[in-house]
Amino acid sequence: YVYDEAENNSVSLKGEFKSNTFGIGLGKQWVVGKYVVIDWTMFGVQAGYANGSFVGHFTESLSEEDQQKIYDVLQGIELPLLTTEANVTANRASVKFSGPWVMLRSGLSIGIRF
Repeated sequence: YVYDEAENNSVSLKGEFKSNTFGIGLGKQWVVGKYVVIDWTMFGVQAGYANGSFVGHFTESLSEEDQQKIYDVLQGIELPLLTTEANVTANRASVKFSGPWVMLRSGLSIGIRF
C-alpha cells in the first residue's frame, strides 16, 4: 500500500492465511492404461474455518494522519464471511482475518495407480 505518493512511501505486509475445510464433489474417473487415472471433479463444495495474520514494519515513525490512512485501508479489506481486525502504530501495521470459509470448486487431476 502506498500511503504517501509525494514521497513514494509504502508498506508491505507479510504473513500467512490458513484454512481447514471439508467438502464433497461430483465427478468422474477414467483409468488410462495400467497405472494412470484421470479424475474430473465437475462440481464441488467446501466449507470450514479460515484465519490469517499479516504484519509490516516501518523504517520511520508514521504521523497520526498516515497511521489513520493505513488503518482505514486495512480495516476496509472485505473478504466474504471473514471479520477483519486492523492495528496500526507509529512503527508497525497488522491485520488479522478469521471466520467461516465456503468455496465452490472443480478440477481435473491426473494420478498414478499403485
